Amino acid sequence: MILVNGCSFTQCWDLENQEQSWPNIVSKELSQPLVNLAIGGGSNSRIARTTQEWLYTNRKPDLVIIGWTSFVRNELPSYNGQYIRMTPHSSLIEDKSLHHNPDTNLLHEIYYRCCHNDFLSLKDTLRHMITMDKLLTSMDIPYIFFNALHDNHFPAIISGKIDEISKSAFEYYAHEPVQFPESLQITTLYLQSLINSLNHDSWLWWPDGTYCKNFNFCARDSSGHFLEQGNLLMAKTLLEFL
Repeated sequence: MILVNGCSFTQCWDLENQEQSWPNIVSKELSQPLVNLAIGGGSNSRIARTTQEWLYTNRKPDLVIIGWTSFVRNELPSYNGQYIRMTPHSSLIEDKSLHHNPDTNLLHEIYYRCCHNDFLSLKDTLRHMITMDKLLTSMDIPYIFFNALHDNHFPAIISGKIDEISKSAFEYYAHEPVQFPESLQITTLYLQSLINSLNHDSWLWWPDGTYCKNFNFCARDSSGHFLEQGNLLMAKTLLEFL
């Protein structure tokens, strides 16, 4: 069985023929049943949470493929027992079929104005990746990771050119009567230590490639998602990587 997770670029919900989605093509080529946990607007927090929940309550998969999304997304719990998917452009209740979901517009505004921080979100994304890496390794489950939508600043972290992200770690300095630190090296080294903890051999297009960037020449629909050609090339790339 193949378990996949990610955002809309892994869910592939807007393809007219789901048999042409890259998860389904890979599943068919490997003659394995497919479980796809991905959902549009999903965050890396959601990817890590739902993958772990599935692994802890179901039989061991033969392969796990995770397409990590942008670090600026997150998820928040709601009083009605649902999770809310937070993206810079919108907020979405996990189960939109419910008739009495709360209005999330105000929560979205408050979250990105008062709660989101680039450094903390990037640190959390790396932590999720490391945790999934170590969990799958400990369970002896083969896996492939890739960045789907955003490179999550991997190249910048590795090269040490990440001052803007590092500065956001000290956002509070702008509101306190203290001097801004002269050097951001400690923060940069911290992010580098996290990224060095990842198993690079299990990453597709390490460190600077993404699904969106590598197949940018392929046709997309009105929402920016790949049509048949992009999915076919993605499936072929994953199968060759295996």
